Amino acid sequence: MTSTRQLDAYLAAIQLDSVIKYVVLSYRPTREMLAEEVRERFPDDDARRRLLGLLTKYRWATIELAETLVELREQCGTDPDDLPVDDDKDDVLAELGRLRAAHATEKGGAT
Repeated sequence: MTSTRQLDAYLAAIQLDSVIKYVVLSYRPTREMLAEEVRERFPDDDARRRLLGLLTKYRWATIELAETLVELREQCGTDPDDLPVDDDKDDVLAELGRLRAAHATEKGGAT
């Protein structure tokens, strides 16, 4: 790989790592804030059902986006040893696994 392409792959890997981390690790806190807001403002069952549906879509979108980003990250560069190592990778992938498991287990329930 040329040095320019190597640098591009390196920078792309850093960007993708950052986006993956943000997308996955921001899901739970965002979900909790939204759920609390709905509990305060809309105590009726209809609002909670709407929220449940939206949170289910949000969780699935988070999973889909994160998995796509992980696949893209794996395509960076011709030599993985030349790419940066994200220290948080294991934590992020573990959280992504928890989201996948929750989605599969609850089949439409909000996590």
